[in-house]
This record gives sequence, structure tokens and C-alpha cells, in this order.
Amino acid sequence: MKAELQEISPIECRFSVEIEAEKVKELLDQAYHALSKKVNIPGFRSGKVPRRILEQRFRAQVEADVVRDLEWLGYLEAVRTHKVDVVDSPHWVHGTFNPQGPYSFVARVDVRPKPKLEAYKELPLSSVEPVVSDEDIEKQIENIRASRARYEETKERDEVRLGDRVLVDFVATAEGKPFAGSEAQDVSIEVTQGELRSGCMPQLEAAKLNETCEFSHVFSEDAPEASLRGKTAQFKVTVKAIHERHLPPLDDLLAASLNWNVKTLEELRARLRQGMEKAESRRLAADFRTQAIEQLIEKNPLEVPHSMVERGIDWMMEGALRSIAQTGVDLRSLQMDWSTIREEMRPKAMVEVKGQLLLSAIAEAENLEVSEADLEAKFAELAEDGGVELSQVKKQFAQATQKQALSRSILEEKALEFLKLHAKAPAAI
Repeated sequence: MKAELQEISPIECRFSVEIEAEKVKELLDQAYHALSKKVNIPGFRSGKVPRRILEQRFRAQVEADVVRDLEWLGYLEAVRTHKVDVVDSPHWVHGTFNPQGPYSFVARVDVRPKPKLEAYKELPLSSVEPVVSDEDIEKQIENIRASRARYEETKERDEVRLGDRVLVDFVATAEGKPFAGSEAQDVSIEVTQGELRSGCMPQLEAAKLNETCEFSHVFSEDAPEASLRGKTAQFKVTVKAIHERHLPPLDDLLAASLNWNVKTLEELRARLRQGMEKAESRRLAADFRTQAIEQLIEKNPLEVPHSMVERGIDWMMEGALRSIAQTGVDLRSLQMDWSTIREEMRPKAMVEVKGQLLLSAIAEAENLEVSEADLEAKFAELAEDGGVELSQVKKQFAQATQKQALSRSILEEKALEFLKLHAKAPAAI
């Protein structure tokens, strides 16, 4: 077999392949031999159908199958011979099939670009350590108390206070017209800061029992109902009952009731600090990654294949759909223009693909590697974060492809750490 490689661009190449006549004959003979065992033709035993009969009836299909096999055989051998890092299926330019001669074809395919790193050290990158204050901890504890609050109807006052839960009837109009859900009776409303669509009406603070309160509300530009976005609605709300909130005592019993394997408030505070510092670390790491990639792309421009960007969009779409599905929303009920959404995701996917390529190139340039110890440390981290057994995490990454993906992620983290250590003006640590 002869295979010539032509680099069309940094992201595409072309193979011109010729497969010798002997190989063509071999695959053709094998195809007819296999066919003779499968077909049932009256007058002939299985495996004994003459070749000329098979050719008369099945020549076109057999030769099409052989051409397909020859092209994939030749293409894969060309990729191995020239050690090309392809990233998509090839586009074929089929040749003319001659059962007595060689077969030639052309395959064009996207290849992984090799970034030319011009500048990646001493980038003006900033990084900070996560900081969680005592005030942050106490706010989180108050949120926990609020989530375990009980409500009791009160007859001792007739004025609504912030934090109450009230039973109301309401009617509303937008630009003088009713809309879907603009009228309801016996609705439970939280009198607290929050979105109207989440059942919060802070406007009811100081409203009187059995009286009607009027207020206006401007719907946000991302309101679920498209016809209401940006419009102002007028609400008339009648408070029918006031339920006062009673928070659980701030004591060790509250901590022990959470099933977080803590027994005291101090243990709870320590657990919250640990979790919040991890969350803040992840947020800061994501911010650092974003600014690092932006600067790398600016200083090291590169072209990326269309197919890699499309796969990046696929990955983003799958993640978004998983998140929606986890909320309990039926994806089939969403009337969304998926093609428009894909185009909106394209710029972000383009940046992500370029960033991954550049970080991979930095890891290669600096001889960064992932050891078994690195993998074991990551397994332990994932187990702790997920609250699962270490053996369960290892089982999730038992397959080679999954382990390779995790290794790439660790290698990217090492490349980012390298950039942090060699930044022009790193923040004090």
C-alpha cells in the first residue's frame, strides 16, 4: 500500500492512498466466500453457490462493501504510518473500482492543530486564596435555621412583617390585560426578598389583614413567559391570613438534627467553613482558568477545526440538558430553537477548544506528567467531595477512556498551576 500525506492547512490534511491489486482480490474473494455461506439460492447447497451466480446477483453490493473496507483499511494504515492526530471522520473522494487492479482513493480529515507557543510565561495573571469570614458562616447557619422554620397562624397582629408567610388572593394585569396565571385564590406567599416567580412578594410588608394591597412589578427579560418580558404588571393582593415564622433555637440540637455527622454548633461551623472554602476555591480556580485562557489565546492565536468546535457545543448542550432534567422539567415540553442555542454557544465553545489545546501544548512543552500518585490523590478528592467510598470512585474510572479523560483533566490543572507559578505579578499567597 502507498499513502501520501499532504498538509492542506494546520487543521486539515489529505491522504492519497493506493491499495495493491493483490489486496483488492483478497478482500473480494473473502466477501464472495462469506456471501456464499449466507445466501439461500434454490438448487445450491449453502457454501456451494458458484461465484459467477453470486456476481450476477450481488456484484454491486459486494463491490460497494469491499470499497468501504478498502478505504477504511487504507485510511487507518495511513494514519498509523504518518502518525497523524485526526479528530474527525474522513471525507472520502472515492476512486474507480477495478476487480483486477489496484484501488486508489483520497481521504480528507481534520487534524488536531499543534499550537506554536509564542508566550505563556510571565502572563499578568492574578490569583488569590479563598477567604470565608465568620460572617459568611453565620449567614449560612441562619439560612439553615430558615429552612427549618415552622409557621403558625397569628391572631395577635394584623400587619404583615418581613419573614411572614401569608395566604392571599390576587389579580393582576399587564398593560391593562390579564395573562396566564394573573389570578389565583388561597395562594401561599413568602414575604421575603426573592423572585415573584419563586413565590416571594416583599411588597406585602406592612400590608393589613383582610385589606387589598396594590403594587407594580416589572417582569425580567428572562421571565419564563416570553410575552411578559420587560413588561410592567399591576397587582391587587388581598391578605387572608398571616403565618408567623418561628426559627429553631441556635444550639447543638440544631447541628445534630442535620445528619451531617456533627454534634455541636462548633463542629457545624467547622464543617460549613470547610465546604465553603472548597466551593470558593473552585470558583477562584474557574476564574483563574478563564483569565489564563483568554490571555493565552490573545498571545498565541491558532485555528481550530470546525469538527472540534461542534463537539465542544455538543458537550455544552449535553451539560445544559442534564442540568435542566435534574430540576424535573420534561425536556420534551421545552419549545426551544436548538439551532439558535447552538449558535449562541459557538463563541464559548471556540474559546474552550482553543484553551484546551494551548494548555495541553504547555504541558507537553514543560514535560508535565500525570503519575499514579496524582490519580490516587484525585480519586481520594472525588470520593471526599462526593461523600462516597474510594472504591466506588475507582470503579467509575476503571475503563481506559475514562481514566485517560481524568488524566487530561489533571494535566490541565498542572499546566494552570505552572502558569500561576510563572505569572508576572501573582497575588500574595
